[in-house]
Amino acid sequence: MQERQNQLYEQSKKNVAPVFEAFVQWVIEEARRRDIKTLYFLARDGYILRQIAQALCEAKGIDIQCRYLYCSRKALRMPTYHLIGDEAYDLLFMGGYHVTVESFLERAGISEDEWDTVLAETGALQRSDIRREIAYAELGKYREALLQSHAFRAQVRENSLNSYPAAAGYLRQEGLFEQARIGVVDSGWTGSVQRSLRQLLQAGGFAGQITGFYFGMFTQPKDPADGEYLTWFFSANRGKSRKVWFCNNLFECLLSAPHGMTEGYKKENGVFVPVMSAPPDSREKQLFDANTAGVLDGAKDIILRGTEPLSVKQCAALLRCLMYRPARETAELYGRFAFCDDVTEAYHFALADAGQQKLLKNYAVLSRLMRKLRRSGSAGKMTELFWPCGTAAFLDSPLKRAWYRMNIVTWEWLKYTFK
Repeated sequence: MQERQNQLYEQSKKNVAPVFEAFVQWVIEEARRRDIKTLYFLARDGYILRQIAQALCEAKGIDIQCRYLYCSRKALRMPTYHLIGDEAYDLLFMGGYHVTVESFLERAGISEDEWDTVLAETGALQRSDIRREIAYAELGKYREALLQSHAFRAQVRENSLNSYPAAAGYLRQEGLFEQARIGVVDSGWTGSVQRSLRQLLQAGGFAGQITGFYFGMFTQPKDPADGEYLTWFFSANRGKSRKVWFCNNLFECLLSAPHGMTEGYKKENGVFVPVMSAPPDSREKQLFDANTAGVLDGAKDIILRGTEPLSVKQCAALLRCLMYRPARETAELYGRFAFCDDVTEAYHFALADAGQQKLLKNYAVLSRLMRKLRRSGSAGKMTELFWPCGTAAFLDSPLKRAWYRMNIVTWEWLKYTFK
């Protein structure tokens, strides 16, 4: 076990630290240009990034305060649902890797004691439907059914109203309402966290500007009112080749923090504190510790040497090797991270392992095209892999590994070309 920990440490120090350090250098430079004096690094992806930023600011004498904000999509969305009309249901009924009726009920904060009431009011759903995985094409049908339930809609509103005071209190306590311009740092992808943050702050009287600093964004920001979105590695309209070779699920695991998800907020002894889910188990924490130590030691070495950060092009080359062409040993190291894409974190699966190889057949371009053409009901459902190229690394045949990787990247290229 210790040998694997050492290998993970060295891999992260060599191949991950330079990327994170370059990104943080960019964040600090852009914040200085805008005279932003406080940066909020958002949990949990901001955990390692904040420590790199603190080391950088200390080494260079930069007057920027780097703070850590406990939050999550779940913690910020729930208090906004009563404020945003039907957009609340757009968020509650979003698709994902493993979506079920139970997913929707948990996102809404509806306890199991209430399930039978909600299901009865739909007139269509039964207990047997609770855990059946839902295809993307079926989302609308289940949304329509659940919205027939008065109990479902009433519970969403009640839960949202109840959670708002503590959420607003925590943000006020952390100084966000006091600033004319707020800087937030996160991995990125869709910009929904910044939007929820803006909605929460605006409801409390905030009239300032939010500037988000993101590694990358797959979509365009929803509304200019949400503030400024700055991206480093790619955006919706820039860096297509970098998106093709990129695995955001692996990237999030590389940014892992040693604490649980922020479920919400509460007031305790006169202070607002985050309500946290259970922390990672001892095996998972060992992965976090080895990865974090490697990244921080590598980043601090670069900072102390005073060398120029890597360019975006150089970072792309590092990530391409790690994410698209990992050796089996590398896939074994990082594949042990547990991942969940849902806001509830109701399930976790290994990022990649040998047992997932049978699912690679779904990633053949022809198979995916045929599935897309007949995409209706469960016929369009495909069990997704969190790190397809990591799973391909477990194949014994070099030809098969190359063939699946070619199919995976071809599909990504088609997706971003004809999106």
